[in-house]
Amino acid sequence: MKRLELIIRGEKWVSYPATMRFPKFFSKMYPFRGRGIVSRALYSLNKLHLDRLLLNSTKTSPLDGIGGGVDDVAFFWPSKTRSTGRFYGYMVDGGSVREYWKIGVAEDERNRIKREARNSDVAAAFADGVFMVAKCRGVEDTRDLTVARYDPLPEDADWLPTTDESFSKVESARLKIEAAGFRHGDFGWHNVKIVNGKLWILDWEEMSEALPKLTDAISLETSYAYYWQRKPLVHVLEDFAKKYLENKITASDAVAAVENLYSRKMSMGDVLHNFIKEKGLI
Repeated sequence: MKRLELIIRGEKWVSYPATMRFPKFFSKMYPFRGRGIVSRALYSLNKLHLDRLLLNSTKTSPLDGIGGGVDDVAFFWPSKTRSTGRFYGYMVDGGSVREYWKIGVAEDERNRIKREARNSDVAAAFADGVFMVAKCRGVEDTRDLTVARYDPLPEDADWLPTTDESFSKVESARLKIEAAGFRHGDFGWHNVKIVNGKLWILDWEEMSEALPKLTDAISLETSYAYYWQRKPLVHVLEDFAKKYLENKITASDAVAAVENLYSRKMSMGDVLHNFIKEKGLI
C-alpha cells in the first residue's frame, strides 16, 4: 500500500496510508512535534488532498521487516534528541482513532513501554474517578519490537485552560497518586487532558514508589508557571526558593526531587539543578 511520509532535515516525522483521511483528533492531540503548528498544517493539507502532492511517497511500512505492514495505522516519531528507540501509532477506522500504540525497538525503550503498561493498570485501580487512565489492551513482545496497545483518548479531549480551577483539579490528581504511595514521575500540564470536566492523566512509564516525595509537586508547579503561565524564569525560581528552600526540612526534600528530575531529564530539572547548585545546596 502506498504511504505518505513527512521528512524534515532527514528526520522522519510521520508515515500514513495515502488513502487515510485524518480524524479531527489529529489536528491537536497526537504526539507530534512542532508546537501544534505542523500538526494543524498537515491536517489541513490532508483535508484538501494536497498532502499527496507535497509529501514523500513510499510503499514501505515502518513495520516492514520487523513486524509486518499495517495498512490502517499512522505512525509518528519523536525528535531524535528525545528518543531514537521508539515511535507511536494510531489505528484509524471509519474516521476515528480506534487504538493508540507505543512501539519500542531499542531495549531500554521496550522495557519502559512494558513498565508503563503495568503502571497504567495500577493507576487505573486507585484513580477512584479523580482522574481517568487510558486502558491498555495488551502488550505484544516479539524478537524485534514491543507494542503496547491502548484505548485512545476520547475525540473531544482537549488541553486544560490555565485557570486556578484547572490547577486545583490537577493538584487533586497529584495528591491521589501520592496517597496511593506513588509519584507519577513526569507530572506536568502536558500530560493532562480534559474531557467533559474529567481529567485524563497520560504517560505512566516513570511512575514509582521510590521517587522523592516532592518530585511531582515541583515538576508540576515550576513547569506550569514557566511554560504555561509564561512567568519570567526569575520569578519562577524565586517562588520555588521561597516555598521549598527557606526551610531546612523542605530544602532537603526539594534538592532530592530536583536531582531526580535532573538525572532523568524531566521537566525543569536542568534549570532547577543549576539554580540550587549556584546556591551551594549541592
